[in-house]
Amino acid sequence: MPRTAWTPKGPCLRWWLMLLLGAHLLSSSCVAQPSRNITIKIKQKPPSVQVGDSVALIPEGSQRNLSSCRWFRGDRDRFFEIVEFMPFNNSVDYKEAYSGRESIDLYCELHIRNLSLWDSNFYRIEKITSNNTREAGETALLVQDKHRYWSRGRLTPIATIGVAAACFVCLSFFIAIIAFQTANLTNSGDERLPGSPSTPGTNCPICSPLETARLG
Repeated sequence: MPRTAWTPKGPCLRWWLMLLLGAHLLSSSCVAQPSRNITIKIKQKPPSVQVGDSVALIPEGSQRNLSSCRWFRGDRDRFFEIVEFMPFNNSVDYKEAYSGRESIDLYCELHIRNLSLWDSNFYRIEKITSNNTREAGETALLVQDKHRYWSRGRLTPIATIGVAAACFVCLSFFIAIIAFQTANLTNSGDERLPGSPSTPGTNCPICSPLETARLG
């Protein structure tokens, strides 16, 4: 009699299915799942800032299951890390680009106080969640100098005053030269010729001997 293959039946079938399902879940949990990248927007508050002001860079997105968030400063080709925040233990780690004026809150918002012109740069945030989702975004911060306003074809008030003062000095110099030359010409016209006789019979040092004898 030929032997038939044994197949689990009844309770054994259920146990086999449970073992297969458990092995599948265990293998799935051991294999690393690829992370998902999400681009987020960053809002600047206030929209425009000047030297000495404060600014907040506010990232969009949910804070649910957040593992860490990091802020960077750079020029798009190379970024330098400013600060890292880890909500699970509420710790903040400041990095090499930290200047002492940056701070981060529980919502991963970056705050910069007492802004300077050197703070004008690109800023980047990276958020990692517990389900291996990576969110990132970039924004540009422009800090204006309220004491300087340069535009094409327009001078600042200080530069305008400087140009006007330089023109006034040059004009005064030329007027002084003209006045000095005029005064010299006037004085030369009023002077008599040297040796000119004031009365008849006066010797003339520049006359010829014949004229001297005739005058004598």
